[in-house]
Amino acid sequence: MPGLTGYEVCCQLKADTQTACIPIMFVTGNCDLGAEIRGLEAGAVDFIAKPINPPLLRARVRTHLRVKHLTEETLKQEVRVQSQRGKVEFLPRVSHELRTPLNAIIGFAQLLQLPLPRSESQLAEFGQYIQSAGAKLLNLVEDVLTINQTMQFGGELSLNSVLLSPVLKECVALLS
Repeated sequence: MPGLTGYEVCCQLKADTQTACIPIMFVTGNCDLGAEIRGLEAGAVDFIAKPINPPLLRARVRTHLRVKHLTEETLKQEVRVQSQRGKVEFLPRVSHELRTPLNAIIGFAQLLQLPLPRSESQLAEFGQYIQSAGAKLLNLVEDVLTINQTMQFGGELSLNSVLLSPVLKECVALLS
């Protein structure tokens, strides 16, 4: 390590996301308590003074590798739990959004089944409502599939602000 101390190498490795998780052990002839503290503060997981006891060194390496493995497994489990939690929260929202256009389709279909006289314009209007609700339903399903595909490939969702004015205008138009 020409030009670099072990502490500097350790700090550089810990600063790099690709190598930050590698457990680093200092093996040195320096038995000074200050040196040991400095190594541990630099990010080392252990500080072993020479002369080395090979069975003890192997045991410590196994222990640190086991801790690393358990830490990685814990993080993976946490990601799975967060993903599951997201699905649990997502499904009721999607169900609600799907029910709205489905209720419109069913309601207008039921109106069409009633034995009442209707003009051509009323039939066309009912048909337009059914078609509009069906299109919204199809868009929702496509959005859900897009979100699912995004999540499968490691994508993330984020909340964004939305202008309510156009949404409210659309709602008023639908209710008019």
